[in-house]
Amino acid sequence: MEPCGSPSKKDCFASTASKRKSSSPAKVLRLVAVMTIPFVFIAEDRGFRVLVDLAETDIYYLHTMIASTRSYIKANRDNALRFLKGFLEGIAYFKHNKKESLEIVRKKLRVNAEQERNLERSYDLLATKYYEGTPYPSLRGVETLLGLVEKDNPKAKSVDPKSFIDDSLLREIDESGFIKKLYER
Repeated sequence: MEPCGSPSKKDCFASTASKRKSSSPAKVLRLVAVMTIPFVFIAEDRGFRVLVDLAETDIYYLHTMIASTRSYIKANRDNALRFLKGFLEGIAYFKHNKKESLEIVRKKLRVNAEQERNLERSYDLLATKYYEGTPYPSLRGVETLLGLVEKDNPKAKSVDPKSFIDDSLLREIDESGFIKKLYER
């Protein structure tokens, strides 16, 4: 199977679905697709079967990440730290405040009554499998990406995956106790 995951298997959800359009074997429509939320839920509601939930596999990929240049972080470390703290507060708020988070998403995405069920299912998946309280960068995710790139660019084999990751800001915030305080109740 080709890699299609995320920094941790918790961060990627994609499904493959198929559906019979007819009882006649000669008229079977097979649709195979990689789907993300909420589309996977819509497909399930329409009778498609989930064949593989990539969130439940050991496939790692960089799906959700924050990127910056080293020069920006060096010149603007305080701004980068404050941004990252805000990002972490957002994750904690989302996880702690389901009702309020759903209302914000509902309003911003203009979710109608028909989509309501999928909104809640998406929230549950994001809160439990996607959003880690302390989202350290994934070395395995970088390795997966380099493995894909090396098919077209053999130079990728010689690149050190660690050269793409700088977790110093997150580590500093984590060691200060900031993240732990976000989850104390």
